[in-house]
Amino acid sequence: MKNTPLSELLQSKEYKKSKVTLPIILGTDINDKPFIQDLHKMPHLLIGGGAGTGKTMFLKSVIHTIRNIYSTEDCGITVLNPKGIDFENYSHLATIVDDADECMQSLQNTVEEMENRYILFANNGVKNIIEYNRQYPDNELPFHIILIDELSMMISFFGKKVEKHIINLAEKSRATGIHLIITSYNFDKISKLLKAYLPVRLAFWVAYKREAIKILGEPGAEKLTIRNEALFSDAGRIPVLINTPYIEE
Repeated sequence: MKNTPLSELLQSKEYKKSKVTLPIILGTDINDKPFIQDLHKMPHLLIGGGAGTGKTMFLKSVIHTIRNIYSTEDCGITVLNPKGIDFENYSHLATIVDDADECMQSLQNTVEEMENRYILFANNGVKNIIEYNRQYPDNELPFHIILIDELSMMISFFGKKVEKHIINLAEKSRATGIHLIITSYNFDKISKLLKAYLPVRLAFWVAYKREAIKILGEPGAEKLTIRNEALFSDAGRIPVLINTPYIEE
């Protein structure tokens, strides 16, 4: 498996011919072919792994991939980044929130946005964002992707309140076009209930088998050997070995 730059994958025929709603290039498979999934179908992604293994780089690749086909008006991207580093040069591509209190407020605002969209759908006799945008093309709603770079840190700051908001979104937000991609290096802080609502996982290298089991429900991530190598598990299916893309910055 080779480590492929995102710029190369964005030019691939597999990506250009993809018909999915929100294409996410997870990387390349064991045959060095682009591995693409539809975030709208996932509809959320929980990512684990040790420090420096590629989690934040993957989030950056998601931003670039989405911006390659969607403008800021068509798809909002909000990065909740209580670490306060790594996304300094991304403010033209996404809304970067790096104050802990503001991250919490933004998450609460997203829940309110979801509820308001459900009211809008009910008032207009539609069930989801696809139907609404098809019937009201002059008043289309944008998709909205929430990237959380370090959930365990937010849980340390705000406790169960964070989980309550994320579970609410994970349970109901797909129909409204709102999607979550969340990283965490410490899965001990994530409850079993929250993990149950986020069954699609991406695991980077971890030091111990027990940590791998916490992320994927089975061992394997402790055997990954290189940065950016990861295992993708789609709601309990057999994990797929991939090499996530890197960005030439």
